[in-house]
Amino acid sequence: MDTQKTPCLFFDQNVMEKLSKKGHQSFQNNVNKLCREKSYKGQLLTPFSLLEFAGYDPRNISNIMYQKKKFTDFPFPSYDDFNNKNMVKYLREQICKKVTKNFLKEILEKKKNREKDYFNEEGFRFIEEYIKKIDLFYEDIINYLLLEQLSQINTSKFSEKDRYKYIGLFSHLVIDFACKKHSLGSFRTVLKLYDEWRKQPIPQRIREDSELLKTEKHIPKILEKSKLKSKGDRVDCEMIHLAFFGWEHKTCHIYTTDNKKLITHRLHLYHTFIKAIIYYFFEHPQSEHNDKTLSQIQNNNKLPEWKCGKIFILNRETGEKIKKMSVTKIYEGKTNYQF
Repeated sequence: MDTQKTPCLFFDQNVMEKLSKKGHQSFQNNVNKLCREKSYKGQLLTPFSLLEFAGYDPRNISNIMYQKKKFTDFPFPSYDDFNNKNMVKYLREQICKKVTKNFLKEILEKKKNREKDYFNEEGFRFIEEYIKKIDLFYEDIINYLLLEQLSQINTSKFSEKDRYKYIGLFSHLVIDFACKKHSLGSFRTVLKLYDEWRKQPIPQRIREDSELLKTEKHIPKILEKSKLKSKGDRVDCEMIHLAFFGWEHKTCHIYTTDNKKLITHRLHLYHTFIKAIIYYFFEHPQSEHNDKTLSQIQNNNKLPEWKCGKIFILNRETGEKIKKMSVTKIYEGKTNYQF
C-alpha cells in the first residue's frame, strides 16, 4: 500500500464549478481548509474533467453510422464479424473527425468568453491549464471515447461463445487500464461486463473457485444499484478508479458533492470486480487451462499496485466536510458492505 504524504487533489465537476466562480467564497474557504493548501495548484486535471469543464457532451459522437444504422444499434451477427472488419480503426477515425484538438480548444475558449464575468482567478487558470494540456490529453480522450463506443455494441445476436470472446476482450482492457495506470480506469466497461456476464451460464472453472463464484453471485444485486447517466458520470468514473489506483506514483484525495450511498456502492462494485479480475489474471491457477491470452497478459503486465486514497464528501452548498471515507478500509474488507 502507498504511504506517500503528498497525495494528488482531485475535484469532481460540481466542486470544480464552485471553486472556479465568484460568489462561492465560503465554499472555497472550506475546501481550502480541508486541502490545507493556499491554492489549488496541486490539483490533478484529467482528460474527462477537461471534457466536463468545457461542457462537451460525449453523446455528440453517439450518432456515428455503420451500414445506414447508428453504430450502437447495428446488430453484429457474430463477434468475429465485429472483430474482423477493422471496427476499432473505423470508429477511431470517425471520433477523430468529430473531436479534433482545435475543436477542444474552441469549446474551452468559448466557455472562457461566455463565463468571463463569473470566473474568479482560479476559473481562468483552470481553463488555461486545460488548453495547455490538450496535446497531452488528446490520445487519451480519443481512446476513452472509443472505448465507450465499443462498450455499447449491440451483442443481441452473439452466441454464447461469442459473448465469452467479447467478455475476454473487455476483461483484457480492464486489466490493461489497472496495470498501466490510465486515469479513466474502466468503470463503465466494468458495468458492461457485469451485464454481459449475468446473461451467461457460470463456467465450470468459476464454479470450482470460491473467490470467483462469490463475485459471480453478486452480479444481479450489483447491477440493481448501478445505473449511469448517458450524460455525465464520466469524471465520476475517473474518480472511482483514482480512489483505488492513484495517479502515477501518488495516492489521490478526492473531493465530491455526490451522494455518499452512491459513491460507497460504486467503490465496492469496482473493487469487487477489479479484485476478482486481478485474481483471475495473476493468481488463479492456470495449469489446467491452455489460454494464450492469459499468458500474454501475464507476460506483458505487472501485478497492479493498489494506491488507496481518501474521499471527502462535501456539502453541496457550503463545501463543509460531511464524511471522510478511507478507501483502504474497502480494499481491506473492513466495511461489512452488503450488495
